[in-house]
Amino acid sequence: FVRERIMSNTTTTRRRPRAVAFSQFSELVFIPKDDKMECNKSYSTQERRRFRQELIREVRMISREIENIPAKNITLKQLFRCVGIEVFVTQGLARHVAEKKRAHIDAVLSAQRLQREQCVCDIEKLSMVSRMGSQWARDRAETLGKGYSRILN
Repeated sequence: FVRERIMSNTTTTRRRPRAVAFSQFSELVFIPKDDKMECNKSYSTQERRRFRQELIREVRMISREIENIPAKNITLKQLFRCVGIEVFVTQGLARHVAEKKRAHIDAVLSAQRLQREQCVCDIEKLSMVSRMGSQWARDRAETLGKGYSRILN
């Protein structure tokens, strides 16, 4: 179906397919349990709750520990403990990041919906909308990487 649209649309040039496709709906696939499967492939509700509680505890502990320390005085040990949870350590940043992610998803889905209504399939346009909507995340990752690199070197 998509190939037909791409082929019939004279304004679209054929390029290699993108590795990411956005969808408004998720897909759930059931895999029958094999007798050879000894281990559990997912976490129980209790395990997920425990992981979340541990994350919250760790974030609170680190936040209290570094809240009044100037960035240049943070130790390597403190810095390493922040890796991966930076978004939670800073007040309000988690909410801001969640809002930015939601806006990005909405922008891509809106562009897809518009193309579907117009019977057009412009993968490059969708790619551009996605790139523009996620530029903030790439900039943030680069800034974090440079910051960590500066401190570690």
